[in-house]
Amino acid sequence: MVLVPLLTGWCGLQDKHAFATAISVMLPLSIVSLVVHALRAPLPLAAAWPYLLGGLVGGVLGGLLFRRVSAAFLHKVLGVFILWGGVRLLL
Repeated sequence: MVLVPLLTGWCGLQDKHAFATAISVMLPLSIVSLVVHALRAPLPLAAAWPYLLGGLVGGVLGGLLFRRVSAAFLHKVLGVFILWGGVRLLL
């Protein structure tokens, strides 16, 4: 949630490039997290399949829709998610 504003403000990236960069950072971080958790305890892959499939479908659809969505809309959606997360943390 912090990376996109940092990339646009400090690094001067355009909005869509900042969103794409922030998303591309998630893959290596996810792999590192997977390795750390796998070394500590066995992974319950049977329980993870629904989330993995949902992530795959969401990633493909998001990639297809990314070029058609304006940067202003992406900013609004990001703002809504940040507000929603903040409200959930308070309640």
